[in-house]
Amino acid sequence: MKKLKILVLSDQDSGVFFYRLLQPANSLAKQKKIILHHPPFFGQNASHLTNYLEFSDYYKLECKWADVIFTTTPQNREYLALILAMRDIGKCKLVIDIDDDLLATATEPNSPAYKAYQDKNSRFAEYAQLAWREADLLTVSTEYIKKKYNSINPNIVVIKNCIDEEFFKQEYYKPDDITIGFAGSGSHQKDWEMIDPQIKKLKEKYKFKVKMLAPLNSDILDGQIKWAEMLQYPRALGEMGFTIGVAPCKDSLMNRAKSNLRWLEYTAFGIPCVASDVVPFRGIENVLYATEPEDWYNQLEKLIKDENLRTDLGKNAKIEMKTNFVLSQESVKLYERIKSLYI
Repeated sequence: MKKLKILVLSDQDSGVFFYRLLQPANSLAKQKKIILHHPPFFGQNASHLTNYLEFSDYYKLECKWADVIFTTTPQNREYLALILAMRDIGKCKLVIDIDDDLLATATEPNSPAYKAYQDKNSRFAEYAQLAWREADLLTVSTEYIKKKYNSINPNIVVIKNCIDEEFFKQEYYKPDDITIGFAGSGSHQKDWEMIDPQIKKLKEKYKFKVKMLAPLNSDILDGQIKWAEMLQYPRALGEMGFTIGVAPCKDSLMNRAKSNLRWLEYTAFGIPCVASDVVPFRGIENVLYATEPEDWYNQLEKLIKDENLRTDLGKNAKIEMKTNFVLSQESVKLYERIKSLYI
């Protein structure tokens, strides 16, 4: 079989695009299994493709070259029309990734997509489901999503989130002070509010800093970066100087579909993690779990008081990550499923 030519395309300049599409595709390109091309987030401009010649020029360059279009879930009609037209014109296979339980946004007002999916005029959920049914293959980040979306398209495979260690080879700033930190998206405001009071109580007893790489609101922060471009994200995270990472996650329909990405990012820098005992983090050995508010207080207190525990937990988590979350292995799983579309 000839070497597959894969076009990675997205309407999102986000972690979803990087972790779910570009990172595994880059891994396959490095292994010389595919030929890869990815234009710079072209889908963001899809709504401006009203001129036929402009569209024509684009597909001649891209979709007629590719065997496979690998993309994020379209959530507007312009991007949906773009990828379906490119598939048909180029006679490509269409592979679409689902990284969140997008159909559960109606149950989660804290989600950035909540208003869009609630708006009957937007039809986002309709566009997404049409795209999933049209896809030759769906890739998802968790077994939970696979079970829920299998009825929409049975050709679905779990490709776990992994960390490209080359990408995370950034300098880690280790501060003199203990720093409890959180990194994540704006969808985690309610999750953070579960633990904010406990950290506040700990601050009355111990000397440490609280920092955040996230656009969340809190009055106990000693430092905050609200947003970093994905290519700058590892550097930003390393420079925050977390000595303890937290991954609060309330048990909701939306959150049950989440992955353990927070743990992976902290672990890439050897940062020990306290996480909610919920579906996304279950099965990890080298993490401290918390459920009730007093659990968060007690687990964080352990790490604040015991430098050896922080060091050992961070080191062992890194070993676990390198053993069970291997990018090259997950990307080969993706490659084999895509290749099977041609059999």
